[in-house]
Amino acid sequence: NMSTSTTSVEEANRFAQACDKNPQLCLTMQRWDEVLKFAQDAGARIVFTLAYIRHTKDESGQNDQQDWDSTNAKQLLQYTARSKYGTT
Repeated sequence: NMSTSTTSVEEANRFAQACDKNPQLCLTMQRWDEVLKFAQDAGARIVFTLAYIRHTKDESGQNDQQDWDSTNAKQLLQYTARSKYGTT
C-alpha cells in the first residue's frame, strides 16, 4: 500500500528530526545497550511498560483515534531477549 509506506517514511523522518532536537527523548539501540549493561553491572532487573499510544484525530478532526504500531516494541523485546543481557 503506497499511502502506508509513505506515511511510515514521513513518520520515521518526523521521529528522526525529533530525536535530533531532543536526543534524550529517544531510545537508540546504543542507549538501550548502555541501560542493559548498567542494570547487569548493578545486579538489577529492568521492568518497564510499553503503554505508548499516539493519539490522532480522524478526518473530521473530531474523534480521537489511537494508533500504535507495535513493530518497534516487538523488535526491542526480541533484541533484548537475543542479547547477552537477555538472561534471567
